[in-house]
Amino acid sequence: ETPIIETTPNTEENNTGRRIFLDGTLGGGGHSLALLERLSNSTNSNNDIVFGCDIDPDALTTSSERLQQYMNQTDTDNPLFIPVLSNFCNLLDQANLPIIEKLEGKVDGMLLDLGVSSYQINTPQRGFAFAKDGPLDMRMNGNKSGGITAADLCNELSEDELKRILRNYGDEPRCKV
Repeated sequence: ETPIIETTPNTEENNTGRRIFLDGTLGGGGHSLALLERLSNSTNSNNDIVFGCDIDPDALTTSSERLQQYMNQTDTDNPLFIPVLSNFCNLLDQANLPIIEKLEGKVDGMLLDLGVSSYQINTPQRGFAFAKDGPLDMRMNGNKSGGITAADLCNELSEDELKRILRNYGDEPRCKV
C-alpha cells in the first residue's frame, strides 16, 4: 500500500527536542511509514515518536507488522512507532501508555486520512461490501467487541427511524420520511 499523500512536516527545521506526531487513522500504515522514513533520514532526529491510532484491531495488527522495525527502540536515534488501539479522539485517555502523561497535550504534527478504508470495503466479513456476500455488520472495530450491527438496526428500528438515520447521518437525499 502506497500512501496517497507523502507530504510530511519539515524534518530538517531547527529541532531542540523530541517531536511527537500522531497518525490518527493508521489503517495499513502507509502514511506512518513515509513519515518514519523521513524522520529516520533527518539530521535533526531526537528519538521522535509517531503514535499510530486505529480503532480496527485488524488494521493495527497489519500496520504494526509493517512498521515493526520502528517499534521497541530505546537506544537508537531512529524514531519510535507506538501503535494504539483507539479512536484518535481518545488517545490522551489511554492510561496504559506512560509516555502520554509526559506529552501535556503537545503534538508537533498530526494527520487524519478520514473515510472508510479499501480493506474494510473489500473484505466481505467486515460487512461494508455491497458487491460481495457477507454479514450486514459495518462496525469499525472489526466485529470483535460486541455492539450493535447494521443488521440489528435494520431488524429492530422502524422504517421511519431508518429513513431518518439515512437522511441525517448517511447523506442520502433521496431518503424521505
